[in-house]
Amino acid sequence: MGGVATGGHTGPGTVHFGVRLDGEYINPLRLLGGVPRAVLLPCC
Repeated sequence: MGGVATGGHTGPGTVHFGVRLDGEYINPLRLLGGVPRAVLLPCC
């Protein structure tokens, strides 16, 4: 089950998600099948 909401601490178009397993939050990266972490580079 999931939900979509507006507002909060993130900007428009931002995706933020959490995962619960048996009522406990788990790291969602465990479910993404080895997707590498994002690395932010300097823009200027």
